[in-house]
Amino acid sequence: MPFKNHYEILEIEQTSDIDVIRKAFNKLAMKYHPDRNIGDASAEMMMIKLNEALACLSSSGLRKEHDENLARENATKNGTITAAKAYSEGVEAAIKEDFKNAIEHFTRAIELDSTYKAAYFNRGLCYFNQQKYLEAITDYTKTINLVPNDSKTYFNRGLCYDQLKKFWDAIEDFTQSIKIDPKFLFAYYNRGDAFSKMGNYQEAIADYTKAIDLDPTLMEAYYNRGDVLTKLKKYPNAIEDFIKVIDFDRTHVSAYFQLGFGYYSQQKYSEAIANYTKAIELDPKHVAAYCKRGAAYLKLNDFRNAISECNKAIYLDHNYSEAYLHRANAYCKQQEFANAIVDYTKSIELDPMVAEAYNNRGYVHFEFKNFPEAIADCNKAIRLDPLYPKAHICLGKVYLQLSQNAYAKAGSFIEDGPIKVPTIQEYIFKYFNQTKLNIMLYKGASLITLFIITFIIACLVIILFNSIGSGPKNTLSEAIASIEKEMVLIGSRNIFMMGSPDKENDRNNDEILHSVALTCAFNIGKYEVKQEQWEAIMGNNPSVTKGAKFPVTDVSWDDSQEFIKKLNVKTNGGYRLPTEAEWEYACRAGTSTAYSFGDSLTRSDANFYAGYEKSIKPVGSYKPNAFGLYDMHGNVLEWCNDWYQKYPEAAVKDPQGPEDGKFRVLRGGSFYSNLMGIRSANRDNHVPSLRYSLHGFRLARRFNRLTDKDPDNPYGW
Repeated sequence: MPFKNHYEILEIEQTSDIDVIRKAFNKLAMKYHPDRNIGDASAEMMMIKLNEALACLSSSGLRKEHDENLARENATKNGTITAAKAYSEGVEAAIKEDFKNAIEHFTRAIELDSTYKAAYFNRGLCYFNQQKYLEAITDYTKTINLVPNDSKTYFNRGLCYDQLKKFWDAIEDFTQSIKIDPKFLFAYYNRGDAFSKMGNYQEAIADYTKAIDLDPTLMEAYYNRGDVLTKLKKYPNAIEDFIKVIDFDRTHVSAYFQLGFGYYSQQKYSEAIANYTKAIELDPKHVAAYCKRGAAYLKLNDFRNAISECNKAIYLDHNYSEAYLHRANAYCKQQEFANAIVDYTKSIELDPMVAEAYNNRGYVHFEFKNFPEAIADCNKAIRLDPLYPKAHICLGKVYLQLSQNAYAKAGSFIEDGPIKVPTIQEYIFKYFNQTKLNIMLYKGASLITLFIITFIIACLVIILFNSIGSGPKNTLSEAIASIEKEMVLIGSRNIFMMGSPDKENDRNNDEILHSVALTCAFNIGKYEVKQEQWEAIMGNNPSVTKGAKFPVTDVSWDDSQEFIKKLNVKTNGGYRLPTEAEWEYACRAGTSTAYSFGDSLTRSDANFYAGYEKSIKPVGSYKPNAFGLYDMHGNVLEWCNDWYQKYPEAAVKDPQGPEDGKFRVLRGGSFYSNLMGIRSANRDNHVPSLRYSLHGFRLARRFNRLTDKDPDNPYGW
């Protein structure tokens, strides 16, 4: 409905008071009254307008609304003034943190002037503050198109990519910002953060150092550089940075805590205790500080204080597993083995993925001559960490006690686990039986003989370390047979909701919920492709962390295609990467929750980062989903076949992704991901040429009617 200017109708000024309004109405009403204009339709219409004008301007509320609309109408007639006015109102709203209204004003300015770069930029800021990062990226991109050399816009877009965990995109934007402005302090700082999150620690240190060079008072850069140096175990340098942070801020709790950890790692336990104490003074509820201070007391053989500190940590947090572990260690030192068993067991219940707890409990069982329990605990420790020497040594001691049957038992102690690793006792007892040294040991050998045996054990430990990790090599035929055996058939005629609902915690904006129909059956790997399989096909192993049963890592999407190409040549073919839709359907296994095991997940369900441990695990180390597939959550990110794109909102059938693009899809999260990153709906993407220690893949294969039977369509209809 067009706007009516009631002041123009009454032929008066906008500042007129009520008396002037009434006089003007009466004057015009006499002119257009129906009695004087019988049969004149225009006069009748004018009288209607006059009555509307009088009613509106006589009411203070209606007049205020009329005047606001009049102001907007006048602004519209003035072209660029409208855009400037709308922009100004947007800035005022943004200053008041009324981002919703600010966005409306900036949008109005853009509608009136599509080249208004400041309006795009500031609307992007408002979207960022509302955590609508994709919308912010769109606005910053538009700003860059209008002003290609604005370093701040690249920087802000980089912040958005960082929030979406698209760290390479963030790094690219921060780098472009630095090219435009080589002294852009926070571009270096935030690029350092992005490199750190990617595990590129040397690059992160270089950027934090550059930020410090530009501003020697930037406390956060010292702290973050110290944190990265700690991860690299460069403790002296890290200590220097944390001391610098404390010079700036004597109340920085985390700096004191990190400083304590640095001293502890350098075996300077008294200095560690002093800094943990300072952290506790500043934050009396700092659970980790009490626990670590207890660990430091334990190293100083002050068992009473060690137990006391762990008690304080447990009082503050009954589920703090590390405190139970350290308290158990202190009990052991005091020969209180019964209390130690209770605490080790509690620690394992709270976190069943810590090898030390199993190993130490195994030692206690050994002291009590509970050999079966000791063997079971040491085996669990070895499954969690095949390179944990104390567990192998403990097993060696157990089997020495078991005397003549030691070698027979040693050969099978780990066969039921997910990885077959030659162990120390297999070497020890094999050679002991061959030379009858074990008989000498049990009949009371001389000190010289014991020295020789100790030397042999040390040599065998070295042999063990050299053998663990690479594992037994599979032949080509064995690798192909294992790949074919591990393919799981997924039936056809499947319809599911892909993406995540709005109510799901930690969801991303690119997880638009939509219906997907998969009309064809397909096969998908029970496990991620293992290193032994890769090595048999490709003749090399690019993985940084070696292990025959570990998933192959440090492979790009392009590398996976080369592997698949060679595999198809050597087999009946049909192998490929799963599409993103196939992957998510297989991951969900009929569920609609955040994870295939429900809306929550623990460390016993999947290998992800929960704040203390980050390490890859052998495939199949955790329970499978309902389809029998392992490690769909965490361990390593898995390449999918699709180019990355925004999901459609409408229902789709057998989606394959776009024909081309810049990034390939990765799914599943990794051992470095938090709970948000391993959800069934979570999406990642990278350039297809990127090789990274978190990236692996899982095979899929087309359905073969001659060899496969579709459980949902057994007759092939």
